Amino acid sequence: MIRHAVIPAIVIPGLLVGLLVGMVPGLGACASAPTAGDPASPATSGAAPAQPSAAQPTAAQSAGEDQFLLANASGELIPVEQVLVPGKVTVVDFYADWCAPCKVLDAKLKSEIHDEPRIAVRKIDVGEAEADVVIARYGVRKLPHVRIYGPDGRLLHDLIGTQAEQTGRLARDALTSL
Repeated sequence: MIRHAVIPAIVIPGLLVGLLVGMVPGLGACASAPTAGDPASPATSGAAPAQPSAAQPTAAQSAGEDQFLLANASGELIPVEQVLVPGKVTVVDFYADWCAPCKVLDAKLKSEIHDEPRIAVRKIDVGEAEADVVIARYGVRKLPHVRIYGPDGRLLHDLIGTQAEQTGRLARDALTSL
């Protein structure tokens, strides 16, 4: 007899956070409220500013759309600096196809910034990579995980789990520096 798995979920305003079946060991499906070890901004994370690069991502998420681009093949580790768009606020979205909260975040972000060409979103698919490699390369332990960079390539926000719900608003706020 086949039984269906029940996935417990909590609805947080604007974002569905649930426990996932079949997630990659070591990478959390979603983050809880921020703690001292889970910084919400570069001021507390000690992250150094990244320098923008002229290199562009390789594949578009959908034809003719350059605001949201997939930056890598699943599990391929690439330098974050390679996907930053000089002169634009760049949202770097670390995600995995198996991450349900990542999909909810993606839809929310698209609806919030679709009309703002000065914001570029670059998605890095970490779903097929080994968790310890993802942690070592990007410092990403939980999904969703989003970083927002200013037009100069400086890290402005590092958002983990439910904090990522603020991505659209924070990216728009960063436009004031343009």
